[in-house]
Amino acid sequence: MLESVVRRLLRAVFGGGSDISAANPLPVTSGAALEQGVATGGGLTTLEDNTKGWQVDIWAHSIVAVEIGGIEYHREIDSNTADTLDFTTHPLPVPVVAGCPYTIRGVEPAGYVEDSDTGTTTNAWADALDWDTREMSDKTILLTNTDAVNSLNYRVYTRAYYTGQDFPEVAAATLAPAAQARIALNNQYARVIVQVIDTAPPAHATYQIDSTGRKF
Repeated sequence: MLESVVRRLLRAVFGGGSDISAANPLPVTSGAALEQGVATGGGLTTLEDNTKGWQVDIWAHSIVAVEIGGIEYHREIDSNTADTLDFTTHPLPVPVVAGCPYTIRGVEPAGYVEDSDTGTTTNAWADALDWDTREMSDKTILLTNTDAVNSLNYRVYTRAYYTGQDFPEVAAATLAPAAQARIALNNQYARVIVQVIDTAPPAHATYQIDSTGRKF
């Protein structure tokens, strides 16, 4: 009985084709709408809006919410042309027609954390990244020397306990101008720290550091 009640609620909120399954998961979307409008046509697998001029596939893998007959349906977008969204993988139970309002939202990456930062080295070791990784398994860091002239030195420490002792994970190394260092950490750590310094003080170097980790 509870299952049937939940099913009816989902259908009321997300539309008649909204039974949640591996083939039709409940979408997790960002809060703000990235695009909105009123359909000028469509069908079971497409939504057309001839007032738009989108970049091809700019909305691929985003979520479109379209209201048809007073019911809002959510579908992942497979691809798009300049004026048409295609969601052939998960067709609608009723067709989109002219006059249907819609919004497009991005999908929040489930289970991943990403970050990016920039900075400039000095003549003393300084943290370029101090990362709490207690809830992450696989971790990847990409350090890029964005300076066109000067090198930089870097090193990586890890901690098994967040406020515990530093363990040297990657020994000090030099990164030439425009070069990149990719650091993959698959073991479990509570904290990951990347430090940078001038290679030849006082010649400072600019850098960018990107990180991504998979949450448990």
